[in-house]
Amino acid sequence: MMEKIPNFLMEAKAPLSQLCRKLEIADFHEAVNYIFKLPYRRNSSKEDLTLVFSEKCGVCSTKHAALAVLALENGFQELKLIVGIYQMNEKNTPGVGKVLEKSKLEFMPEAHTYLVFGNEKIDITREVETEESPFVSLLLEKEIQPNQIGEFKVRLHREFLEKWILENEMEYSLEEIWKIREDCIYALSS
Repeated sequence: MMEKIPNFLMEAKAPLSQLCRKLEIADFHEAVNYIFKLPYRRNSSKEDLTLVFSEKCGVCSTKHAALAVLALENGFQELKLIVGIYQMNEKNTPGVGKVLEKSKLEFMPEAHTYLVFGNEKIDITREVETEESPFVSLLLEKEIQPNQIGEFKVRLHREFLEKWILENEMEYSLEEIWKIREDCIYALSS
C-alpha cells in the first residue's frame, strides 16, 4: 500500500503535524501506518481531528481527513479527500451481511471517505481482506474538504438515500433505511 502513497516529512508548525512529532511520527508514511493501525470506532467529534490521536481511534472520515490535513499542513496539495457512495454488502464489507439479510436488502448505499493520489484510491480503514473492493460498486464520487466530513457528508448521503428510496420504490422510509445503515455500522464496530 505504501508504494501508492506519497511521502514527506512532518515539518509544519501546524496542530496535527506537531501532534505527530510529539508521537515521534517523522513522516507521512509513519502517520499513515499509525492511523491505519488505530481501531475502527467513531470519535466523540468529527470536527476535531486531533481526537484521532488522543482517542486512538477513527472511522473512514476522521482517519482520512486527518491524513488530508497533514498533507495540506505540509504543503502537499496533490492528495485529494473523496467521499464515495458504494453498494455496501457482505462481499465488500464483511460483517454487514446479517443486517442486510434481515432487512431483505441486497446492499445499502454507504458513504465512504478515502484518499486519491493520481489515479490511485487509498483506503487505510480496511485491514480485512474482502472478496470484492467497494470501489467496483461506486455510485457517486465527490471531492470534499476535511471540514466537510460531518454535516455536509451526512446531508449528501441522506439526499442520495432519499433519491434511491424513491427511484427503487422501496418499502422503507429514509429514517428506517438510516437505522438499518446504523445497524450495519454498529456491526462493523463490534
